[in-house]
Amino acid sequence: MDFSSITSDPEVGAVLCGLDMHMNYKKFAKGFKYLRENEGCLFMATNLDSTFPTHGTVHPGASLSARSPLLSSSCRALTRALAPLQAAARR
Repeated sequence: MDFSSITSDPEVGAVLCGLDMHMNYKKFAKGFKYLRENEGCLFMATNLDSTFPTHGTVHPGASLSARSPLLSSSCRALTRALAPLQAAARR
């Protein structure tokens, strides 16, 4: 796997996690790098729903992308969790 595209950008001030149905290792690696190397970088999530109900069943929710590798490997706590309705109300 080529990791040369995962470079530091000091302008990045936040890592935002949300429902991502196309998660991959490179996305986690990039977020991890920013959280570890950018001083003051915020770690935020759009919501922490544990499940995603759809078509009469449930699947893993948005919390999967925030709580999984980034939360445990970066040793960082979430700075803020925003529910979708809270974010929409601020617009």
